[in-house]
Amino acid sequence: MMHKKGLVACIKVGGRILREQSERVYLPFGVEYSVYLKNLEHRRVKATLFIDGENVSSGGLIVGGNSSIDIERFIKNGNLQSGNRFKFIERTEAIEKHRGIEAEDGLVRIEYQFEKEPPKIQYQKTVHIHEHTYQYPYWPYWPYNPYRRYEPYYPDPYITWTCNSSQAQSTGCRSSSGAMQMMAQNTQSAESPATIMACSMTSSSIPNEAGITVPGSESNQQFHAVYGFKSEPETHVMVLHLIGEVGSKLVSAPITVEKKLSCITCGKANKMTAKFCSQCGTATTIL
Repeated sequence: MMHKKGLVACIKVGGRILREQSERVYLPFGVEYSVYLKNLEHRRVKATLFIDGENVSSGGLIVGGNSSIDIERFIKNGNLQSGNRFKFIERTEAIEKHRGIEAEDGLVRIEYQFEKEPPKIQYQKTVHIHEHTYQYPYWPYWPYNPYRRYEPYYPDPYITWTCNSSQAQSTGCRSSSGAMQMMAQNTQSAESPATIMACSMTSSSIPNEAGITVPGSESNQQFHAVYGFKSEPETHVMVLHLIGEVGSKLVSAPITVEKKLSCITCGKANKMTAKFCSQCGTATTIL
């Protein structure tokens, strides 16, 4: 998982989370995946999802406070009822000749902004003091003594509370842009979770780790419109790089967080945090 500024992002295949290594996520060509977002803050966040440089989330996705969504499909032409799933394929020579090579191929970029905190109402204390007017030469109930010094009398002050109306703004105001946002509903994927096999490598005669995301099978994941989201001006960014091969080795099965690294030399299973094999010393990360 990748965590930054109160938001967690990761890639899931078959309902299981994949492990990333230095912002790289290894998965086999031809699988359908989803992007999982979890908001760790108490306030809502608006996330915009870009895959291969293309905005696939329309006006943005709203994630509630301390909640998560699993985005598995494209949102195009305002279709909130259904769409195509994300499918990762190899960028072959024929594809490169037809569509070209883009700078952001294989990148999943998440731009997000948190909701503005509601303004705090501040109270101002105002004290009113009223003085009595003395009547000379006599007080109403006792005679005035010219040789006695009378101290001025002040009644108990009373306190009034006033609210600064300029600071008491409504928290439900509409955004200036009026752009429609999206919130994902909890819907189950139409596909049954695929069985994740052990990570194995098969040699390839032509090394190629470049991949792109294309429309896959149909998904019935539904969204609905949300209005009145006022976000902070600061924008945060997270980037995940999808890799289809490790050096000259094709990835035949996704590497999940439950797996252990297998040494390519002796086959010993090592911890995912290990940089070298504990048995023979071979590097676990093949560049």
